[in-house]
Amino acid sequence: MNIRLWPWALLGLALVPALLITIPKPHVVEPSPAQTTLVEVIWAMPQNLDPALASTPADWQVDDNVFEPLLSETSAGQVVPGAASLVTFQGHTVTVVVGSHKLANNRSLTASTVEEALARPLLPTVNSPVARVLLRNVVGYRSVISGHQNYLSGIRVVSKNTLTITLKTPASLGFLRNLANPALSIVPLSDQVQGGPNWQFTNLLGTGGYRLTNWVPLDHLSFQRVTGSGPTRVDLELYSSFHLALLGFINKTVTVLPVPANQLAAMPTRLSRQVTFLPTPGTLSLFWGAKSPHASTYPVKAPVRQWVDRAFAGRVSALGYSWPSGMPAGHPMTVWVNGQDTAAVVLARSLAHLTAGKVSVRVSSASQIRALASSGQIAAYIGTQNWFKAGKTLPLMHRGNFWLWNQDVLSATSFANGALNWHSITFRG
Repeated sequence: MNIRLWPWALLGLALVPALLITIPKPHVVEPSPAQTTLVEVIWAMPQNLDPALASTPADWQVDDNVFEPLLSETSAGQVVPGAASLVTFQGHTVTVVVGSHKLANNRSLTASTVEEALARPLLPTVNSPVARVLLRNVVGYRSVISGHQNYLSGIRVVSKNTLTITLKTPASLGFLRNLANPALSIVPLSDQVQGGPNWQFTNLLGTGGYRLTNWVPLDHLSFQRVTGSGPTRVDLELYSSFHLALLGFINKTVTVLPVPANQLAAMPTRLSRQVTFLPTPGTLSLFWGAKSPHASTYPVKAPVRQWVDRAFAGRVSALGYSWPSGMPAGHPMTVWVNGQDTAAVVLARSLAHLTAGKVSVRVSSASQIRALASSGQIAAYIGTQNWFKAGKTLPLMHRGNFWLWNQDVLSATSFANGALNWHSITFRG
């Protein structure tokens, strides 16, 4: 990620804890008694409010609710409309029809805005590594990343609400999934230009339905609902530890608390029963290599259902019930796991406990696990993709995250990256 000016501005502001950054509020309807304020815990302040550069849960929590990509992905992995009302493809061409969405400043979203917004993360001034991967198949990609052009020649505006995207290879569902990635959320280029180096403080104008209204550095951020449904106001409160956040929840100063998977077992029983699991796309599975050392044996007799139940205190349903054939009890085995995937770590350590230490756990990075599995240097790992050239898969559970609510919730969903979708939240009464 290239160095941007705004983090240094934020650092300076952080040195003055009492400073409140107030941003002019858009014209909104006065709240009625039925409208609500949601207070959500975050563990760190956002590092970047540009969705093209988001890399932490706090970043995603803000960006996903302020901005919106052309398409979205459901927890079942289906691609559905987002800022676009219709996306189709034939041959090398993808046709996008922009929906009747409005930005937070009440401007209508147009095909021209989308055209500029798709090229924006590739510009050298943004240089999003995720966008580079997602858009590399679009005609004109090289000219933009090299700085020779500030637009993608493969994107053409057909009408006020329609544009086409020409690809170097035939279009497929895979490219539509790229358009659903939050890194390609529609950020009007004009807002970034007009806002200057600190545009993220003042010009966060997306179609996600919420707008930043104030920011107290190292304390909290506040958002106002502009369109759609969901809580009228959302406050993201910074807490330094799960213990302190749990006290805030018990004292009812916190509405919703994200619960790390490794904290479930330590929670008081009455609170543990209130935890809600929100699924996200993907499946956590055990992968083992057919040609790896001791790959045909596994030292556990407990059913998979018991394993998953113990790992998550009965909050998640297992996708299977028994071990597959060809995996009898026998030799010890090392299971590798990505340390950034808390749920996978909990599963691995629970398996080690069930087998009385016959299974050992190695915590590593996703990139190292991929390299080791691809070359057959490890026997097994828990993750979402099979990197073994000749391996087998045991699905364990749907991906997702855990939430604790201080109010009765009728409905709530997560975005694909686990961020809470504020618009999806409805409370009883």
